[in-house]
Amino acid sequence: MKKICPGCGEERDAEKDFRWKYKDRGIRQRWCKYCQATANKDHYRNNKQDYLDRALTRNARVKTENRQRLYAYLSEHPCVDCGETDVRVLEFDHVRGNKSANICWFDSCLHCYIMTLRRGKLLFCIIFVAQKIGEAHPEKVAIV
Repeated sequence: MKKICPGCGEERDAEKDFRWKYKDRGIRQRWCKYCQATANKDHYRNNKQDYLDRALTRNARVKTENRQRLYAYLSEHPCVDCGETDVRVLEFDHVRGNKSANICWFDSCLHCYIMTLRRGKLLFCIIFVAQKIGEAHPEKVAIV
């Protein structure tokens, strides 16, 4: 079946060159995928600052939310050795399984934080007071 694209005016194969708009209803996009790609690129180029502003706003919000989640997690899990609850001195110590990411990445990446919680990876970490990690695990402290 052929269809004429109003963007380029060419007659194209509907199955091959037009993406689905509503697949369940059998309705395809008006423009061919080549014209649509060009239009999308032009739109982004003309509105790039809007996209960047939205991303900056969202990233700041995600960072704040993740820091709050991390603070809540540390508030509920004191040091395994001494029971210290001051979150300013607590750190994570990886004890088993495969490490997927550094905890510091979670404050800027919501996806990493959510996927880690879904997989239960924070369960593979125990909480220590920062100064005690060197005492309990001297091999984990880097000397610069």
